[in-house]
Amino acid sequence: MRKVLTAVVLLPVAAVLVVFALANREAVILSADPFTPGSAGWSIELPLFVVIIVSVMLGVLVGAATDWVGQRRYRREARFGRSEVKRLEQEAAALRRTHQPPPSGSNLPVHYEGS
Repeated sequence: MRKVLTAVVLLPVAAVLVVFALANREAVILSADPFTPGSAGWSIELPLFVVIIVSVMLGVLVGAATDWVGQRRYRREARFGRSEVKRLEQEAAALRRTHQPPPSGSNLPVHYEGS
């Protein structure tokens, strides 16, 4: 079932990417030198679809990294919570070992109402 769902999602995405790449095959020049954009040392010629796809991928990576850094506090709280739960479970187990319940047939006095 999971493979079918993956195929149902990935095949249309792959088809859209192929159509996008075919529609944007024109070469563009990326230049890192703002003063002389045509200088060969600081420029590279790539198809437009490569530039766009790489830009989107970099954007996703930067967004994921900033989100991961932003959630640092929640990961720290979860880690502290796990260690606190482990400590309390060990403490409860130790208390269960040392504290024995009273025997069921104890000789404790019983008070009855109305007698």
